[in-house]
Amino acid sequence: MLLADYAPPKRRGLVASFVAVGTNTGTLLASGVWLLIARGDSEWLMEWGWRIPFLLSIVVALFALVIRRYLNETPVFEAAVQIEPTEKRTPLADAWRYGKKPFLASMGLRIAENGPSSTFQRFLLGYIATVLVMDRAIGTRAVFRASVIGFATVPLAGWLSDVYGRHIVYRVIAMFQFAWAIPTMLLLNSGDPALMTLALIVGISIGVPGLYSIQGSYMPELFGSRCRYWGLAVSKEIGSIISGGTAPTVCSALLAVFSNSWVPIAVYLMVTTGIGIITTFLIPETAGRNLALPEDAL
Repeated sequence: MLLADYAPPKRRGLVASFVAVGTNTGTLLASGVWLLIARGDSEWLMEWGWRIPFLLSIVVALFALVIRRYLNETPVFEAAVQIEPTEKRTPLADAWRYGKKPFLASMGLRIAENGPSSTFQRFLLGYIATVLVMDRAIGTRAVFRASVIGFATVPLAGWLSDVYGRHIVYRVIAMFQFAWAIPTMLLLNSGDPALMTLALIVGISIGVPGLYSIQGSYMPELFGSRCRYWGLAVSKEIGSIISGGTAPTVCSALLAVFSNSWVPIAVYLMVTTGIGIITTFLIPETAGRNLALPEDAL
């Protein structure tokens, strides 16, 4: 949100994509730390080693709090407050009353990214170890490598959305992710570590970060200045809860019901991604939109 507000309109996609660079960095560091910790013996890992990533995350959280403490509000926000002071507003109610369409559209875009993201980076790593009974390090190494590639994918997707438009680039990446669902499960179930690694790297380094990159500019542009902050924040998190938060549970239930068949998992990836594809046909192009406008884009 902050990057989108400060970014030049013609470069907003590229600049706002650096939010995803931060997330990608976190994934890279987390998988790298876990690979180092996993080198120890299993007894040490179970007794103490697993705590190290959580302790390190406290340092990251404190660093983020310090940064936020000294950040000023953006000019777009200040201008909106001058028009209508915050004490006279009911932000969450306004976000739904005046921004219902962008609220739902933002959720749709988020579901297409966060559901598959959680499936690839959480559920499928466990699937490799528990269902396929393969070395769990296969998944962790794939996440690490995919995160390295993500440093190229993220800014590229953001830049392309500036050049060709948000909804076209978002739709193409989502369609690729949709098409990759079945090959992913076929490669994972091949039993070949190289093919399993390829399945995860492609999914985690192209579809997921590409969609998340464009969200940094696409979703803020859907909302007018009147309810952008609350509308975007709440719709984004609800979309995350519906898709990413439930993905491991839903996939585990599908495995149990369908006798460990991989087909329902592929269908789940296609359904969540399909929601985002459909959403792009229901919303207008927003690239370069004036974020100071109080009206929503749809």
